Amino acid sequence: MPGSAGPPSEQPQRPSWRAKPAASAGGPHPAGRKGSGWAEKKDATYQHAAVRHGLRIAAWSLLFLSLLAGFVVWLVWTPLRTPLIIATATNCESPLAPNAWAREDAERLQILDQEEVLKCSAVAWESKELGLAQLRRQLEAAVPGGPHKDLVILYLSLPGAVDEAAEPCLIPPGASPWKSDEWLRVRDLLGRLFPQDPAGKPAARVKKLLILDANRTGSDWKLGLLYNSFAERLQSVVQELNIPNLAVLNSTSPGQVGWAAPELKGSVFGYFLWQGLNGAADVEQSGNRDKVVSLQELRHYLQAYVGQWVTENRAAV
Repeated sequence: MPGSAGPPSEQPQRPSWRAKPAASAGGPHPAGRKGSGWAEKKDATYQHAAVRHGLRIAAWSLLFLSLLAGFVVWLVWTPLRTPLIIATATNCESPLAPNAWAREDAERLQILDQEEVLKCSAVAWESKELGLAQLRRQLEAAVPGGPHKDLVILYLSLPGAVDEAAEPCLIPPGASPWKSDEWLRVRDLLGRLFPQDPAGKPAARVKKLLILDANRTGSDWKLGLLYNSFAERLQSVVQELNIPNLAVLNSTSPGQVGWAAPELKGSVFGYFLWQGLNGAADVEQSGNRDKVVSLQELRHYLQAYVGQWVTENRAAV
């Protein structure tokens, strides 16, 4: 009422929007406790994804290491193709008989390269010194192959004869059939191509196979050749030099000649050499069918099939 002197009425104070409400002591998260709140909880979906990602990385890493190990094993155990170096001479000087079908023999052997049986390379034999130099370069560049990666094969098809010193010789292109000093002695050929290395050097352990088709002429009155003893003298020289890991395979034995065969579009020896190196020597007669052509298998195959063909078609041995 007006005029009464009483205390003023107290108005309730409203909380300010600036003030923070005090945490309730009875709430679910007591004051001072760490790690509380929804943000601190781990997401199960994320954890599963992380585990799967780690497993993928581990699986891919294992696969990569397995492939790498397999590649290394493949490099170590897979045989390389054996190199075959081919050299022929066809332009012989008169009155020397032509080296018939030698070019066709060489072309047929080079098919083995296309079929990935051997790694073939050809040398153009133009003269004595140039031919030797090219053969030596090819041999130095060749990477040994075969089951044990230690074999190199060289095939030479040139006329062969014996000089006045009873030395077996090859008559290269450009050499006169009347001048034996222009011929290439087999002794010199082997010394230049296969120099003896000191014992223990890796090169000394490389196996060398020299295949010669050099007995096309048994006798020739125009040359004064009564009997060609090339095969006999060849064996003596090879044994005398005794070059480590060298084998020489000649197209004939003593007293025989190498026959040309137009029916086979090559020489008899060249045709069956191609067949034998292409696997026939491993599967026919004395072959053991292990998918590897050994020297003995090749020799037995050539003796049997060349001999049989010559007997049936030339009535000779």
